[in-house]
Amino acid sequence: MTRGGRRTGTPGTAYQNRTDLQAPKPPAGEYTGQTYGTAVSQRQAQQAMPVQAPGQAAGPPALPEDAVKAGSMGDLLGPDGADGPVTAGAALGAGPGPEALGLVNPELDSTRRDFAALAPYVPTFMFHASRAGASPSYVAWVQRLLAGA
Repeated sequence: MTRGGRRTGTPGTAYQNRTDLQAPKPPAGEYTGQTYGTAVSQRQAQQAMPVQAPGQAAGPPALPEDAVKAGSMGDLLGPDGADGPVTAGAALGAGPGPEALGLVNPELDSTRRDFAALAPYVPTFMFHASRAGASPSYVAWVQRLLAGA
């Protein structure tokens, strides 16, 4: 018995749920200039593979009428302030730093303050986390602390 159980179909039968097999197949194309024996294997491969019938459109469907067309929103990659330095918004180099972006997260700042306050105790935390009786949640907490999260 083949893998997957017994098959109930019969070869050469047209099944209603397989519309791809009911369409007439286009004739197999042969290309010249191939090495000896390649044309036969190519023809057999084309006959074994279900393909679209001639005249059917291939490719992706057309875009809807209200779709945004390419280039209709202007130059999205162009700089707004071309006279500013390239490093504007970065923590290094010329120009304003990250605070100019207005993305300061107060929760992240408090996490950094907490980490700075706990920094003297990190060796003790690491020692206790490496012991055999340390709980997994404590070890995970120390790992998060060391990652600066």
